[in-house]
Amino acid sequence: MIKQSNVPSPEASIPNLNSSITSYEKLDNDREFVIAYYLANQSNVFRFPLFVTRFDKQTRVWSNVALTDLKLKGFGGPGQEVQTDCIGSVTQLQSNRRKYYMSLAYVAICGLPGHFGS
Repeated sequence: MIKQSNVPSPEASIPNLNSSITSYEKLDNDREFVIAYYLANQSNVFRFPLFVTRFDKQTRVWSNVALTDLKLKGFGGPGQEVQTDCIGSVTQLQSNRRKYYMSLAYVAICGLPGHFGS
């Protein structure tokens, strides 16, 4: 995906340059290019980390972060709070100054135990 965008090739320190990716979203404007993605695997199951790679178009510097252990709080029953992995397709990526916001297509049946409406 990076190769298809109008940005220079990343430096060797940026991981996954030749890896297949999946469930990604990108942000490409006059200031920066950002892509959030998972590595593709044969089982088609999302696995951490969720990678975010950024190119600053003013400084021409690449950076990368690997997000792991993102959690979603839910309720497993009366008075019972549970946490589960917050993992899903990246459906939206936005920036507001130096903060980034991602929307993930999280599906509750992917591991959130509990009773809803009981």
